[in-house]
Amino acid sequence: WSHRVRLAGVVTLLHALLLAGCTKYDHATALIAPQARYFQAPTSASEIPNELVDAIAETDILLLGESHYVAEHHQLLALLVPRLHERGFRLFLTEANHATGWVFDEYVTGRRNSLTPAQSSLDSSWLEAARALNAQLRAAGREREQMRVRAIDVNHWRSVYREAAIELAGRSGNEQLVKRIHALPRTDAPGYRESLESLAADAGAAQDRMGLTEADFATLKDMTRVEIVSSRFRGRYSWTEREGAMYDAIVAAVGSLGQGEKAVIHCGMMHAQLSHVWDQESFQSWSVFGVRLAEYARQSSKRIFSLACFGARGEDKRNFRDSKRYPFDIADQARADSLSRAVDAAANGRIAFVDLRNTGVTDAALIDFGSGMSSTARPGEQFSAILMYPRASVLPSSVWYETNFRD
Repeated sequence: WSHRVRLAGVVTLLHALLLAGCTKYDHATALIAPQARYFQAPTSASEIPNELVDAIAETDILLLGESHYVAEHHQLLALLVPRLHERGFRLFLTEANHATGWVFDEYVTGRRNSLTPAQSSLDSSWLEAARALNAQLRAAGREREQMRVRAIDVNHWRSVYREAAIELAGRSGNEQLVKRIHALPRTDAPGYRESLESLAADAGAAQDRMGLTEADFATLKDMTRVEIVSSRFRGRYSWTEREGAMYDAIVAAVGSLGQGEKAVIHCGMMHAQLSHVWDQESFQSWSVFGVRLAEYARQSSKRIFSLACFGARGEDKRNFRDSKRYPFDIADQARADSLSRAVDAAANGRIAFVDLRNTGVTDAALIDFGSGMSSTARPGEQFSAILMYPRASVLPSSVWYETNFRD
């Protein structure tokens, strides 16, 4: 994922020692590894094992925590979309710039015919799957059952809010509003946030919805509110601001669902933790939204399930603009008593799924997540389950950002 927790300095020194026969977690690994289930990479939705779908879909909130930019994960995710829909999932929340969420939703529900490469290149696989699913639902007279999409992240890109707001205002015919958005100061200039706050206040007081449709007006107000938060985040890179905004967006979206409808959240593994195991900062006093969602689920009597998805070996990239590729291999890097290492050895080139909730193990287990990431926690505490691909390759469509993206 873009912002990794990486051990520094002492890792190289400790690595050989850790591989040299440490057996602290042997017992947990010996008990859990035989419970793993394996399957070949599916080529159609029907080939995804029912056992996997049953395990992850018996929940109200499903967190799919990924290692970013993994092509094999996006391929499986595209096939998983219709299977999740069959099990009552009607809302797909994604870790993307908030201002693109309404564009994604219009595209997958057939109200927009195309997306720009900047909008779609990281998410095209599952977006196309949701669009195809929804087209079938509309053709069958089941429009109300369509899979809807929302983006839950702050706006990392400085241009994305202005571009989206101008499009919304432009299709209303309100030229004054278009000019006002065009005239906003640069995002890094003094007065930008104050101008947004003024726009938000005027929108809140507007009796005529500024000439926009009810839906577009609600979208503009929500976009502007999140862009105010985003400007604070970009100014000081505040993780508290970001995680808080994402949590608020998720809770609002989940609260809009009807009886029996469910939500899937596609995000980085860091966010999908159900307990505080990995830190993003030293002396961290805030929690990732997964931890807060776990408490929200307990208080609201909702079920929550978090699946960590990663590769056993292959290549990764550090962020979406990174043109370098970094090889990794759990078989070479993990300790001898690692659960991941044992499961990978038995997988024999297949995808491995391990449900960690009812393993019979109460002590900590060591799990390696590739690319230098690992954790020791009681099974089911950090993640409900893990899904390990035998090999990870970099998502080909992400290459667009390495040469074309400017912000």
